[in-house]
Amino acid sequence: MNKYRKSLKGMTASIYHGQVRSSKIRGHVPPNYTLSEFRVWCFMQPNFNELYINWIESDCKRILKPSADRSENDKPYTFDNLRLVTFSENISANSKIIGSRPMPPEAKAKLSKARKGKVFIKMKYEWSSEYPCCQECGTTDIKHEAKGKCHRCYNRNDARKRIHEAQTKYKKEKGVK
Repeated sequence: MNKYRKSLKGMTASIYHGQVRSSKIRGHVPPNYTLSEFRVWCFMQPNFNELYINWIESDCKRILKPSADRSENDKPYTFDNLRLVTFSENISANSKIIGSRPMPPEAKAKLSKARKGKVFIKMKYEWSSEYPCCQECGTTDIKHEAKGKCHRCYNRNDARKRIHEAQTKYKKEKGVK
């Protein structure tokens, strides 16, 4: 993580831009405040210094990063609807809410795309995060291995690749074309 992301400005910018991104995904209006207004709001929160210092002292562990949680999840980001908590508190509060009502498939797909490469990825499909079934044989009965292929097809292709490499090496050694 670079120095800017660890700074007060960088950390608050990261939270703010995450709110803008989440608003688009959820179909909500964007936050009704600017980044500089959000920074002022953060600095005025009584627990901000404690949260920030704990996060820095933990070597910036994501679970301790300050996070702005919406009190009422059906409403957009407004200062009246925000509270400052750690990332882990925000996730645990929202997982209870998300678990109680199913998320529409379109929202799941958008959330997966937005969070790709993050700590957690919401599954776009049941079989794997990116593919509805094996891209080679079309099965969903065999566990996903990698690159959109089931365990059987992935290993079969891996075996073919090793055989081809061995044949190529043999031909080079023998001088055969």
